[in-house]
Amino acid sequence: MRARYSKSATSDSSDKLKRFKTFYLVLDDLVAKSGKEDLVECARLLALNLAQYKQEFGELPQEGYKKLRVAKSIDEKTPKLVASSMLEMAIALAKATGRLQDD
Repeated sequence: MRARYSKSATSDSSDKLKRFKTFYLVLDDLVAKSGKEDLVECARLLALNLAQYKQEFGELPQEGYKKLRVAKSIDEKTPKLVASSMLEMAIALAKATGRLQDD
């Protein structure tokens, strides 16, 4: 039996995939244009964010990491998680390189 998809649902998925690819390329370009010191500062900022989260909410569940590493397919939550993580990295890298100032 063939799956039926509405035109708008497949169009929406296609648009999301295009936006994701574009964002991925922008982040990749940011990383390529950053020096080692910038990447180290980015890692420090991300580690600080993680430590603040852990202090407030406790340890992060490790099952999610393991599941992502061995996954053969993705569920509907995974693209949002990956996109969110890429956004966090882009923000941290922009702050580390001075392209984005803290408020």
